[in-house]
Amino acid sequence: MRNRQLHLLPLAFACLVICLGVFGCRTQGTLQSGTADNMDYETEEPRPELLFVMGTVAHDSVTDECRMHVSEVSHVYGEAKLENATEVEGDQSFSYDQMGAGNRKLASRVMENPLVQMLEFSYEDGRMESRTLVRDSAEFFVRIQLNLKAKSIVFNYKNKPIANIKLSNYKIK
Repeated sequence: MRNRQLHLLPLAFACLVICLGVFGCRTQGTLQSGTADNMDYETEEPRPELLFVMGTVAHDSVTDECRMHVSEVSHVYGEAKLENATEVEGDQSFSYDQMGAGNRKLASRVMENPLVQMLEFSYEDGRMESRTLVRDSAEFFVRIQLNLKAKSIVFNYKNKPIANIKLSNYKIK
């Protein structure tokens, strides 16, 4: 019996070594795959971002100058389908530029004039009529698909800057 126990001791030791080896390889594989996951995260493409801007625009008809006051900016992850600049109808004097490092223009878009409002109404006899109303001041809302290299957004009236939003001032939500 004692001889049998002595023969089992090397066998038990060999099993222990094998188990530790398997456990060690398994742990090493987990660490390596965890590292690989982290590398995948770093090389993953950046998520698209949107900027929502709200405020007011005021126009001085004597000097033909505009002032813009931005009241709220929301910076979020997301993607939106935006109309092309050629699809904006009417007065195209308002635009915005996405500026990158060194004030390099990355993208530019024409936006609808917030001061111009189209009203449609019908008479009792069924006739439809539309009128265009031009205001001295109005609220505006703009949704911007951001270029991921953009550092600021510059709003323009007749190609003159009237407001500048630095993206570093607004954390993404």
